[in-house]
Amino acid sequence: MMHWRRASSGGARGTNPFRRVVIYREGAPLDFTFGVLVSGDLIVEKGGSILGGIFERQIFGEMAYFTNERMRTATVRVGSPPGCCAQI
Repeated sequence: MMHWRRASSGGARGTNPFRRVVIYREGAPLDFTFGVLVSGDLIVEKGGSILGGIFERQIFGEMAYFTNERMRTATVRVGSPPGCCAQI
């Protein structure tokens, strides 16, 4: 399980330091895991552009299993604290 929550200090007011936390990075080799988002939300990016979001009770990271290259096809990072995901 991976948990994150807003830090009590650090970062400018109104910013989210957790948005830099990457769970899966585009182009990384498959590590034979995928995730289930238990709470919070995640951001999906490809080539530096935001494609969309992942919300509670959704599965993510499974697409790498369906590519011949066995690589991550997008970056998944923390969208908002607090949150929790389980990597399987």
